[in-house]
Amino acid sequence: MKRFYFLSIFLISMSVLNGCNSGPQTVVIVPPPPVPKEPDAIKKRSYLSGEKKVCIYSRMGNEEQIVISRDDICPLKR
Repeated sequence: MKRFYFLSIFLISMSVLNGCNSGPQTVVIVPPPPVPKEPDAIKKRSYLSGEKKVCIYSRMGNEEQIVISRDDICPLKR
């Protein structure tokens, strides 16, 4: 009786496992999403420092600066 019980459990489990196999499957590899572009820095102010001009920008609350020639114009965005 025990043999019959274990045999029936084995056959049922094999049929369940076999039913889960749906044959060959296609794997689709999706490339990662593009990295978002950093927002523009907006010009806040500028000042002269000797023979150079310092342009101050704000990017999401953080200040950045570039140093250019005294005669150049600071770009509005960076």
